[in-house]
Amino acid sequence: MLLVLFVGVFVGAVMFLLFVARWHRRELESADRPRFELTPPLPAQSQSLRSRISTTRRPRLWLAVHQPDSAGVFATLGLNYPQPCHWNDCEPGSGKMFVSVPVNGWTLIAGDGIPDPIEDIDRCYKFLVNLSIALGHVQMFVSDPIFSHHAWARLESGRVIRAYTWAGHTLWNQGALTPEERSLSLRCFAYGDEPPPFNWQARDVISENASQVSSLAAAWSIDPAELEAVPSVQTAGAAGFSGWIAS
Repeated sequence: MLLVLFVGVFVGAVMFLLFVARWHRRELESADRPRFELTPPLPAQSQSLRSRISTTRRPRLWLAVHQPDSAGVFATLGLNYPQPCHWNDCEPGSGKMFVSVPVNGWTLIAGDGIPDPIEDIDRCYKFLVNLSIALGHVQMFVSDPIFSHHAWARLESGRVIRAYTWAGHTLWNQGALTPEERSLSLRCFAYGDEPPPFNWQARDVISENASQVSSLAAAWSIDPAELEAVPSVQTAGAAGFSGWIAS
């Protein structure tokens, strides 16, 4: 019995050492692999892509950063555990923030972790200013087709160039109306200049504003629908869990 017990302990020890050696070798191999890679920039839009843009679903809230280094944007946001994905995999409540591959020099950001100006305008303002200080040219867009809430902002090196947010009344209106807003006939109400609740003509204007947000994004930077140029949803970008907090 003692001999059998000795042999069993010896065999078990050898198997354990082999397991540890194999695990250690895998760890060394994985350490040599890059932690986060993004695919090359997207090709220019094709005509078939342009014809599909109007029917493509977009995130309700997204950012556009004039940075061709998506990995640098990912690092600046302090995102952890990167996984290749498409922005529509980062639904509200997922806890993930999406960073796209570069598209004509722009990197798009969507998902949880971006303060919503409709819910907390002050927190959103601080977030955008701090992000712009870190990354330079930053834009924000919001379009809620149900309530017609909408917002857009453009910042450069921490300075607000233009911003507007509507959520039943004007929450943020800063800077002069841009030529792109004028060409799209966007109507921006001044503080305290909200139309009466049953002014249907004004309601149509507000609804039209919300529907034109993607067009303004295309004029200022890029429409998220252009991510549909990626042939596979596994190559559109990467998502991670945010550890970056604006203060």
